[in-house]
Amino acid sequence: MHACAIADGGSGCGEQALVALFRLWHRHRSEGVNPLPAMAEQAREHGELAGLPAEGCTQLAVACDSFFALAEACVGRVLICGSADAPPSADERALLATLRQVPVLQAIGPNALLPHGLPGALQWAAFAVLRWPDVGGDDPVGLPPVRSCPYSTNDSEPNVPATC
Repeated sequence: MHACAIADGGSGCGEQALVALFRLWHRHRSEGVNPLPAMAEQAREHGELAGLPAEGCTQLAVACDSFFALAEACVGRVLICGSADAPPSADERALLATLRQVPVLQAIGPNALLPHGLPGALQWAAFAVLRWPDVGGDDPVGLPPVRSCPYSTNDSEPNVPATC
């Protein structure tokens, strides 16, 4: 099992791949199309570039599908994705921040970033995503410091707690 560098904010940890998978998932779901076949293909392509086995990349697509759907269910709204080559949206950054905090939640419990913790199903889905090995060549997504729930819907005050 691999704990990807996303968990400790390291570089080259597949963040770009995860954002791309989220955007693909979001687009297919909004069109009423099953996102898994396209996600599996995209994950396989990313994995090939990093020399990863195809089977693990298919598992990443399934884990991401669960993680994204559970994140939406937990916050009670549709997550917003960025457009094609745009920087990550606030919700995309929140997904990455959640992945970074899951090992912390397991080790020490709720903290300043996620004072309410996470539902167990969302934690397990996040751990499944973190099993994917480092893809190496990606540039990390810069995440600004967050002092409260990363899923806050208040754009003018991004660090104001939201109901997560």
